[in-house]
Amino acid sequence: MSLPEMPKGRFNIVARIEGKGPKETEELAQVLKRVVERANSDEEPNTLFYKAHRSAKDPNVLLVYEEYDNKGGSVAMDAHRAGADFQQLFKLVPTHTNNVSIEVFEGI
Repeated sequence: MSLPEMPKGRFNIVARIEGKGPKETEELAQVLKRVVERANSDEEPNTLFYKAHRSAKDPNVLLVYEEYDNKGGSVAMDAHRAGADFQQLFKLVPTHTNNVSIEVFEGI
């Protein structure tokens, strides 16, 4: 899975993760909880908001809503992608998911 190009300023990401089954989705969710904790900590000062949810309709679907400020460069995404838990989550994608969609939004 490749990540889309990120804007240089303030932007949002919506990621929809479809797990292969209950066991795989739960493992993804546990790692994602740690990603959320780090993203909302002082370790990622340019991550403005990071929230993860599980679908009430389909418990194998996770939704992540993120807001960043890259401050004219890539500082927010560099810090986020450097996290060990993010790296672990990224490694689980091929074996634990049926589909991942990532969409980047800029303010209007």
